[in-house]
Amino acid sequence: MVIVFMPYVRTYARTVCQNGASPVIHCGFHELEHFQRGANWVLYHILGFASAALFLLTWLGLWSQIKAMTRYQVHVASNNDDANHSLSLNQFGSSYFAFFSIFLFGISVEPFNHYLVWTRFGALILTLIIIWKIWQHRRTTISGYVAAVALLALIGG
Repeated sequence: MVIVFMPYVRTYARTVCQNGASPVIHCGFHELEHFQRGANWVLYHILGFASAALFLLTWLGLWSQIKAMTRYQVHVASNNDDANHSLSLNQFGSSYFAFFSIFLFGISVEPFNHYLVWTRFGALILTLIIIWKIWQHRRTTISGYVAAVALLALIGG
């Protein structure tokens, strides 16, 4: 006799295999589907929480970058002597649109994925602040375009 134990199962039926082998106690298909959906739901929340918790480290890194930019931002005459000149507008622009694409994905999936949306929204805001500070400090055309496109994407998205 083989017993298949499934938690959260209400009804059981006892059947005998066609070849007369050992009887099997099993649940109906509907209950099995309900259990699998419940198990997947629990796994979804565990992994989503772990992902969100680890992604908060990204927030910490972005926030420390903003603090460092504010602390060391000194208006200098030459761009070569600038403490913030080593920051890559390309890197922060790419990061912004990577966060933005995952943010849009989290909004568009069914059910709404809170683990992706809110963590990426925070990263979007922090990265936008960094891009804005780069534009404020450099005042170049390309940094202005990147800041404007990033802001318009956030408003339009």
